[in-house]
Amino acid sequence: MKTRLPPICRKHQVVIVLSVLTLVCALCVRVVLLWIPFERDEGGFAFIGRQLWQGDLLYSQLPDSKPPLLYLIYALFVSTPLDPVLAVHTGAMISHYAAVLVLWKWASKYMPTPWSFLLTACFSLYCISWQVAGFAAHATQLLLHPALTGCYFLWQNRNESYRRTALAGLLFGLAFCIK
Repeated sequence: MKTRLPPICRKHQVVIVLSVLTLVCALCVRVVLLWIPFERDEGGFAFIGRQLWQGDLLYSQLPDSKPPLLYLIYALFVSTPLDPVLAVHTGAMISHYAAVLVLWKWASKYMPTPWSFLLTACFSLYCISWQVAGFAAHATQLLLHPALTGCYFLWQNRNESYRRTALAGLLFGLAFCIK
């Protein structure tokens, strides 16, 4: 005999299915955008990242005005055996979905699961939009993961744990050193 789910569960299932489809759609768009040529800033950052691996010194031999961690992240991306464009965009995609995972974990503590899925799906969709240059690996997108994780640890710090506060401060410092 078939059991019927109450209507509220069906609504939640619809929200979860739509959220998962939105996340898959955003992932498909990200995968298509992996091979898009470098945007102006990305090319400069990738060049400086490659030169750092070859031993050049930042700010003296490689003059630029951005914080150092951004160039180290790009150096990590271009050190892979992949094509530099593919490596940078793949690294940005991994960083993006790490931020999405942190946001989902944070949201699922304070709202029902279907709505936390919907929140992260909307966030993921917005992060690939043209308004925020979602096709490129900009510093503002690379700092999302440490900044959101720092916010999560700080928000979770209700029992006044010095360890979580210090970790949140470290993550905010990393985000600051990216942009």
